[in-house]
Amino acid sequence: MGRTVRFPGLGRQESDGAEVYVVFDGQPFFIRINGRVWVTPGGIPEDAQCTARTKRRKRCGNPLDYGQSNAYSWLQVDGGYVEGFDYDDSAGRLTEFGRRYLEQRCELHFGSDAPSEVEPEWEPFAPAAHRGQIVSAERALVWMNGGRGPCS
Repeated sequence: MGRTVRFPGLGRQESDGAEVYVVFDGQPFFIRINGRVWVTPGGIPEDAQCTARTKRRKRCGNPLDYGQSNAYSWLQVDGGYVEGFDYDDSAGRLTEFGRRYLEQRCELHFGSDAPSEVEPEWEPFAPAAHRGQIVSAERALVWMNGGRGPCS
């Protein structure tokens, strides 16, 4: 089971008395980069480990980012919608930020000539494998308008 991740505003809501959070317990996270939906390697996208090889000939230990890097949104996939992060611009084009995530590089190694220690670990979204996270457009619209989310 994955770690518990808290995001304000969506999903199963809990309160600590000061703020309402959404709790995701070990579910896959989805991201859209360059018009394609991907499954993150082992947790929230920001925690993915950089793939660059350091000068000490080891894999860089840096995460892609520190803190939440993007707003949560609904991503259209075959058969409906999934919740995730959208790293494309408003016209669906690849941004520099999205390119860094697609290459799975931390800020230090993005754009550098450091070779890769491993290939990026994103997995292409497979509707059959993630059927449980796909919802209809109607359900997504209800949840966007204050209804319950799929993690409820």
